[in-house]
Amino acid sequence: MGVIPVEMDITELNFKLRAKDMIRLPEHPGSTIRGALGHGLYNVCCSLRNNSCEKCNLRSNCAYSLLFNPFLAGKEREDSSTRFYNKPRPFIIRSKSHKKLYEKEDTIEFSIILYGYLKNFIPFIIESWRYLEQVGLGANRGKFQLEEVWQTNGIEGSAKRIYSWQDNIIHNCDIAVTGHDIEVYSRHFKGKDKITISLETPALLKYNKDFVDRVDFHIFIQNLYRRLSSLSYFYGSKRLELDFNDCIDKARNIEILTEETKWLQWERLSNRQGRKIAMYGLIGEITYSGELDEFIEYLVWGQYTGIGKNTTFGQGVYRIR
Repeated sequence: MGVIPVEMDITELNFKLRAKDMIRLPEHPGSTIRGALGHGLYNVCCSLRNNSCEKCNLRSNCAYSLLFNPFLAGKEREDSSTRFYNKPRPFIIRSKSHKKLYEKEDTIEFSIILYGYLKNFIPFIIESWRYLEQVGLGANRGKFQLEEVWQTNGIEGSAKRIYSWQDNIIHNCDIAVTGHDIEVYSRHFKGKDKITISLETPALLKYNKDFVDRVDFHIFIQNLYRRLSSLSYFYGSKRLELDFNDCIDKARNIEILTEETKWLQWERLSNRQGRKIAMYGLIGEITYSGELDEFIEYLVWGQYTGIGKNTTFGQGVYRIR
């Protein structure tokens, strides 16, 4: 099987906040950042204040609806019954700050990664964080200042500041990571008979409808292919047509060489549900050995999409080496 390219642009936005008050964040802050973004987007974008995006006539052009309540339309609805069960949210959060307590003048950094055409809504996302300056962040609603936002392409090594508090202007920029970038970068890993995957944030993967605490390579690839297939269909220029069964059969020949992982459990507070929700996931490192070349490009893609459940909360972030 040759490598079938994924055709979908990836836009990475790096945010830098400066605390004006003390700010308390949980150990895994992705859920707090995601919740704040949703609250900000709703207040910036929703002019009708409908209780349900599904019943709103503006939903097709609304940043809040498209990011947080993506809906199936037209042919997507037909395919959902046989190929996809739902439409994935077109973004993930990556926290770069991991303290629980931020004092005044401390910086909080995180990334929001967008897929496909959702880059058109960057101004709404930035304005949402400007709105949130007055609302606050974290359990104590500590105030902050949005200092700057950068758009980056880590593969090319390019970056451009698209917002700073000094000029208060959102600049246009298009340095998205493309399929060509991924293909070129993947060459660094090809020709090797082993690769290490570092699960940087808790990954929650399923196999045969159950969550797993040991990730054989075929389980990892199965979860990854499903995510890439879904994202590329809804947000790429065309669907990813893989011989799924053939891919998984070949992945079964890849062995675990070493494994140093542990299972984590914690709780997050859901403001929408008004209760704490149990969260789980696996972190650590797994080294796989075998004929890996045809999987490499997809593994590189996965570094930008995350894998498993709760990716919009920042779970399932990994790095390969």
